[in-house]
Amino acid sequence: MSDLRPKGLPITLLDGKERDILFTLAVVDEVQDHYDQAVAKVMARITDPRETYPVMAFLLTALINDSIRRAGSNEDPIKLEDVKELVDVPLAARLIRPVMTSYGYSLPESDEEEDPNPRTSRSS
Repeated sequence: MSDLRPKGLPITLLDGKERDILFTLAVVDEVQDHYDQAVAKVMARITDPRETYPVMAFLLTALINDSIRRAGSNEDPIKLEDVKELVDVPLAARLIRPVMTSYGYSLPESDEEEDPNPRTSRSS
């Protein structure tokens, strides 16, 4: 008999541990309660350069803790501060796709990872 429980999308933080993220209703409830906004509005905040990293850190914390609960493991919940230390800027840019995909957004495939801090040139 197969296991019909969805596992989610695998991600790996700087500690090298693979975790599966899945936007369950428990995560939706936690995110909406924390931000007092619909999840779609919170997800849109990821595109705001001043909010990208704090929103990503909170979402990853909620998603990873949900994964720990669903697995029924003895692992302690991860803390927001720990997530912030386990994700650097280049990794945060790579994690946007799995977080958005786990919520249900369809993103175009790209060969190159997008630079979260693109450089623009100024013409005089």
